[in-house]
Amino acid sequence: MILDIRYHIFTITAIFASLGLGILIGTSLIGDETLVREQQRMIKEIGQDINNLKTTNSKLKQNLSNLNQELEYKHKMEKKILSTYLEKNVNEGEYLIYAKTNLSEDIKQIFNSAEIKLVSKDDLVPDQVKGNKKLIYLGAESINGLPEKILKDFKNDIITCPDSDPLGLILTLLESVKVDKDN
Repeated sequence: MILDIRYHIFTITAIFASLGLGILIGTSLIGDETLVREQQRMIKEIGQDINNLKTTNSKLKQNLSNLNQELEYKHKMEKKILSTYLEKNVNEGEYLIYAKTNLSEDIKQIFNSAEIKLVSKDDLVPDQVKGNKKLIYLGAESINGLPEKILKDFKNDIITCPDSDPLGLILTLLESVKVDKDN
């Protein structure tokens, strides 16, 4: 039994001695100055990273602002082009527009000034749409969803336009004019 107690005492002493030796070596290798300098270097790098992120963020905000201004300008130009095109190339009563999606007030005003009638689903009654040569179905890629009587009355004179934006409508109208000239 005495051998066993000596063995345990030796083991505990060896553990504490190695712990003390590790602490002594650790504090001698990394002095207070080295640790402080390393922490200051890391803080400086983090500060530089934050400044770089702020600069990048400012540039991205400026780019976004420029892109929004450019987009707004393009929308104004599209509306102006649509208005001019409609005034010069569309006869009164030639087109009837049914929009599957909601149109902006600006677009509605352009259509009204060009004397193009906008109709809702309730207005798509054959008696009310007589006299119009073509129906433009905005926001739709196919004629699905139109009443059967309308399909019969307009026959092949239904133009689908998947885009409700002015440029998409202009391109659709130009394509329909090209098709008409080919026929």
